[in-house]
Parts: sequence; C-alpha cells; structure tokens
Amino acid sequence: MRSKPSRWANNPWLVFGTAVVEGGSALLVEIAGTRALSPFFGTSIHVWTAQITMTLLFLALGYAVGGWLSRRWRPWYLPLLFGTAGLWLCLAPLLRAPLLESLAAALGVAGGAFLAASVLFGLPLFCFGAISPVLIQHWDHRRPGAGGAAGLVYFVNTMGGLAAAWLTTLVLLPRLPLAIILGGCGLLLITVGLVWIILFGLRLRTLALVILLAGLALLGLAPTPVTSGYVGEAKATLLLNQPTPLGLVQVVDIPANFSRTLLIDGITQGGIDTRSGHSSVAFSEFLNVAAFRYHPGAHRALLLGLGSGALARQLAARGLEVTVIELEPVIVKAAREYFGLPDAVKVVLGDGRTALATVGADFDLVFLDAFAGENVPWHLFTREGLTAIRAKLATDGRLLVNLVTKVGGSPGLARVESGLVALFPEVRVHVQPQSTSPAGLVSATLVAGQGLQMSQAIFPGQVMPEFEPKIVALLGNGRVGLATTPVTTDTWSDLDYADADLRLEWRKQAVSSGDARALTF
Repeated sequence: MRSKPSRWANNPWLVFGTAVVEGGSALLVEIAGTRALSPFFGTSIHVWTAQITMTLLFLALGYAVGGWLSRRWRPWYLPLLFGTAGLWLCLAPLLRAPLLESLAAALGVAGGAFLAASVLFGLPLFCFGAISPVLIQHWDHRRPGAGGAAGLVYFVNTMGGLAAAWLTTLVLLPRLPLAIILGGCGLLLITVGLVWIILFGLRLRTLALVILLAGLALLGLAPTPVTSGYVGEAKATLLLNQPTPLGLVQVVDIPANFSRTLLIDGITQGGIDTRSGHSSVAFSEFLNVAAFRYHPGAHRALLLGLGSGALARQLAARGLEVTVIELEPVIVKAAREYFGLPDAVKVVLGDGRTALATVGADFDLVFLDAFAGENVPWHLFTREGLTAIRAKLATDGRLLVNLVTKVGGSPGLARVESGLVALFPEVRVHVQPQSTSPAGLVSATLVAGQGLQMSQAIFPGQVMPEFEPKIVALLGNGRVGLATTPVTTDTWSDLDYADADLRLEWRKQAVSSGDARALTF
C-alpha cells in the first residue's frame, strides 16, 4: 500500500499548514453556506440558527469519530477526509438549486434551512471535525507530546478560521460566484489530500488524481448565474446579480409589465415603472404622500435606507434637499444606474445609526425604511437608536417609519409603536386595511412628531393611478399610537424574534410566488 514516507511528512510546518486549511475551510463553509441558503430561506435568525446548529452538530460528530480513528491511526485517514470533504464541496453547487427549492416548498424556512444545510455541508464539516484529532495523533506519533500538539494544532486551526472569515466576507463573497468559492475550496482540500498521499508514500496517487479531475469537472458543470428567465409568464431580464455582505442584490427588468425591481435575497426592496419613472411599489408612494400631508412645508429630508431610490427621487423632484444614509455601495450603484437616482441626492455610505453623526441636523423629514431582505436593523428601533434619530429632526420635523405587518397588527409593530410613543409627543399609525397577500401581510406607516395634523392641500407630485385607492384607504385608516409593550433598548431587544413568524411567512410567500427563483442561480 505504501513505500517509505517522505521526511516532509513529519515537518511541523506541513502539519500547521494543514490545520490552517482545515480551520479556514470550516469557517468558509459556515459563512458561505448561509449565503447559499439565503435566496430561498433568507437571512433571518432562524436561518442563522439552523446554519450554526448544523455546523456545531457535524463538527462535534467529526470530533468524536476523529478521536476513534486516531486510536487506530492509519496514514490514509487524512487524504480520505480531505478528499471526501473536497469532492462533496465541488458537488454542492450542482445540488444546491433543486435541493433548496424542494425543501423550501416542503418544510418551510426553519426546518428546510436546517435540512438543506445538513445535506449540502454536513459531510464536509464532519470531515473537518475528524481531521484535527487525526492530525494531532499524526504529530504525536512522530513527536510524542499530545497535549502540546493539540494546543498548537487548535491554535493555528483557529487562526486559519479567523483569516478565512474575513477573507470570505470581505473579498470572496462580493467578487466571486458562490459555486466558484465552494468549488475552489473543494479543490484546495483535494489537493491537500493529494499532498499527504505523496508524502506518506501511499500508492493512491492515481486515485487521488482522478478525484481531483472529478472535482474540476464538477466545478465546470456548476450552474452559472443566468441573465434571463420568467416571473410568472412574463419574460424577465436580470440586469444586476451581485453578491454583497448585505445579501444577494438583484435588479430584475420585466419589459412586458414596464417593471424594474430591486431585490435583496429575493425580497422586493423597491422598484419603478419604466414608462413614468414613478415608484412601482405602494409603500414608497404612500411615504411620499404621507410626508406631504403631515408636513407640506418641508424642505430637507433624510432617508435611512435607499432601496431603489424611488422615494428619494420623488422627494427631490418635489424640490426637497435629500440626503440618504445607505450601508451597501452596490445598492447605491444600482439606484444611480438602473433607477435614475439623480446626482442632486446626496448619499452617505455607512450604517444608519453610526452615520447619523455625519449628516447634520434640523431635517424636516426623516424616513426610516431600512430593510435587508425581510429583516429590519433592530438597533435603529431601540430607545437609543430612536433618540439619535429624533436629534436630527427640526422642531416641527416628522419621522416616518415603514414596516411590514398584518391586517390586525403584529408584535413587531407594537414594539416600534411603543418606542415612538415613549419618545415623541404624538404618534399616528396607518395600517393598510386589506391584504392581497395569502399570509395577510400589509404595509404600515408610523408618523411621529408634534402637532400632527394632515393638510388637505393638493399633493404637488404624481402618483401611479393604481395606487391612489390604496393611499386613500391607508391615510383614512389612521389611529393614535399606543404604548402596549416595553420599550426595547440596546441591551434588550426582541424585535428580531417578535415578528419572526411574520418574516417566515413573508419568505415563504416570496419563494412560492417565484419572484426571483428562476433568476437566483
């Protein structure tokens, strides 16, 4: 089975380098794996919990089996573990689309995300868990002193994980297709296995080369992002398909419907009617009209969250000086290039709360409409976050908050409403009275300030005709805000959990409607 091992098989740098690759690959799989799930399952707390739980489970199983293998140490264990993990990662991009689609439909978000993550990434993570004990046993077999070996191996393993986490998040995901990231990691693992085969003098080189070529072939077969597809029966074109740290950012154009939409992880973030340039989503139109009704004399506006830029564009067209805080540069690029955001709109890059310190004060209007997919940034809705936003308003300024809720309200809406009531003299809540959504989802707009009265002056802008009845109904369905729950703070907030079920329903609805399903991969 083998000839004399190379002296390099005992070199500590080889052992440590192998540990770095194993630790880095584990973190890459954990982070990139969540991104692999997000087009169908989103990035809610349920999805992250499923991915982290699955990672810990299979690593733990690997540790246990690796400990058992280390007591029966054989030189071909390491190549086998690396080759298996690498080949499966090369195969994962081929399995990803059909697996995610079937599990999302059958099990929903929470259960489907866990099972999908287990099938796609459980075997590689199991192998990663087993590698460390086997590698430690190899070191101890050549250089006795298992305690010292374990400490050093786990140290460099963890350092490799730290480096891979930053590399994956900041460099790989924003620049490379997911299939290339996972497949490239798989080929690296197979190559490490081949190196160990050579160094151990094992007569498995031909088999290892066949596995390496199989990995290359699988990577070549991996699906590439498409540029066209169908949304329902309408032909759609994918104008932008950019992975970002925030999520998968897409711009989808449907010429037959004169519709252009911005999506993050398959959830609509805004859009325009390409004939008129007006917003094609009702919540943006309502924010524009409600802002005028509650403050017809406004001159300066601040938006926390850009989306497609439709609202900022409409406000600027009405003569307002508009400033936007946006976290993701790709969103800004999309708004400028595909949705006609004018240069007159000033965009400040940064987190909504952190960047508040850089934009001055005395804004007549502040809009809080920050979503990443179906999720909202909870830290903007705490007592401290809302206090920082309030400090940017002029004396007669108005804060307008856009949320998704249900016809009868939701726990998340109650949390936000209670926070506004605690900090502002007056609060008005407008909830869409009827829903066309199977899950009963509707838009809600909350207005906070003092002296809240709606003007009856003629709205100076233009509104899509099909939205006028909805806007009239929403404006007419207003009520005084109530404090019914504790106010969330930076040290205690359950906003992510309060509306978790609602967001699960939202994600299910997006998946079942097929809005981005054909264009995601």
